[in-house]
Amino acid sequence: MPTDLDRPAWIPPGAAVRWVHVGDAGWHAVSVPLITGATVLTALGDDTGAIIQDDGGRQMTWLIRPGAADTYRLPADAIVVREPSRLHVPGLDRGDGIWWCLPPTGGRPALTPMPALAAALAAATAGRRPR
Repeated sequence: MPTDLDRPAWIPPGAAVRWVHVGDAGWHAVSVPLITGATVLTALGDDTGAIIQDDGGRQMTWLIRPGAADTYRLPADAIVVREPSRLHVPGLDRGDGIWWCLPPTGGRPALTPMPALAAALAAATAGRRPR
């Protein structure tokens, strides 16, 4: 289990949740509904970075390099979170409603490569209209 000593500075301690400016943290994000996210996670396998799961909003969120999603046509249910937006970021201890499905600690990178994420999203939503 990761500890607070392993956590990046933008992750709050314990089970706290913090609003984080996405650009200031060094990443943007892509959020999809949980049902799509589970399929995307399976398709990504070991190519995934960290994932935030928001049970209240029924979303899974992948962190990506800033601007990485700009050249991709994503499914209509994918939301790209860019500057000047903020995102709820949970602490490493599982809290109520929002938690790390896969934390960016213990050798797991925080960021998911956008080409792999885009391919997994395309596979998970085949037959749906891109935006």
